[in-house]
Amino acid sequence: MRVAIPLLFLLGLPSLSAVPGTRQAQDELAAYRKVVDEYRDGGSAPPANVVSLTAEVSIVDRAIAADGEWTADALAAAAMLHTDVALRLVKTGSRSLASPHLDAAAALLRAAVARAPEREEFLQRWRNTIPELLHAFGSPEMAGALRTQSSNWLPEPLPERVAARAAFEAGVTSEIQAAIVGRLSGAPVRRAPVVPPQALWELKDAARYFELALTKDPDHVEAALHLGRVRVVENRPADAERWLRVASRTRTRRVRYLAELFLGVAAERQARYDDAERLYRAAIDTFRWGQSAPLALSHLMMRTGREREAEDVIAAHFQSTRGRTLEPMRTYLAMPDTEPGATLDQLRAEVWR
Repeated sequence: MRVAIPLLFLLGLPSLSAVPGTRQAQDELAAYRKVVDEYRDGGSAPPANVVSLTAEVSIVDRAIAADGEWTADALAAAAMLHTDVALRLVKTGSRSLASPHLDAAAALLRAAVARAPEREEFLQRWRNTIPELLHAFGSPEMAGALRTQSSNWLPEPLPERVAARAAFEAGVTSEIQAAIVGRLSGAPVRRAPVVPPQALWELKDAARYFELALTKDPDHVEAALHLGRVRVVENRPADAERWLRVASRTRTRRVRYLAELFLGVAAERQARYDDAERLYRAAIDTFRWGQSAPLALSHLMMRTGREREAEDVIAAHFQSTRGRTLEPMRTYLAMPDTEPGATLDQLRAEVWR
């Protein structure tokens, strides 16, 4: 990708026309990385004190070509920075300035996948979500162009994976229906909440679809996650743990977080309180921005007579997150075409540090 990219950088960033390999070029790349790191540490918005500059030679190309600290995580963070800048420009009517940032984000994410193939799922969610937001912000032409451009970014999925995806989506639809017709969850207690019969029927349908998805694609970790959660709700904790352990081995943090959280619930339902505590703490370590895991851990401690420790867990959560929270349960039943805003928030949170 060799294009002139309008970049929003900190005031004082030097000219971006240095010859690669020179000291000036190294300083420019370091300044760009500083912006990316501040974005990761500051939340969803790019730094406030920014100025628009035009690059004769793309700093993004240099980041992609660099070794060492420009890991897949750093590249994904840079991609989300450019994504936020692009969406801000679209909303303010500067569409011509937004397009190069979308190109930059796409190039960075594809490079992230090349460094770490497990980032493919992140890229897939990004390319499903951003066109929906572009359309919502009044740019259907840009949305259509991005859909067309992104159609060949990833290898054509095998027929089995296509079938697995269709089965998974059908299962999520049934899971949503179960949630609509009856209360499925609550604070973990010694016995599972009573689930209305109609909801149980929907859950059985959901489980069949998730099992079909896993038959077609044994590596479909989200199907394993959802099947495990359904088994928890059905009060079948042993079967739930089988599938949730599969999901907990993924490197996708939001999925691993939820798998560890649900494993904790399953353990608590069986009065295995030490296991539940360990699993809730693992979920917190996996994705510290989430709220459900520290709340579940605090509630467990309250139940077992450790009131002071319960208070400390909540206090530590707010101190650790510095006011930034995002619960992966928000997107557990979301599809990019129905909840693009929530999915974008989740993508942002996954590059936080």
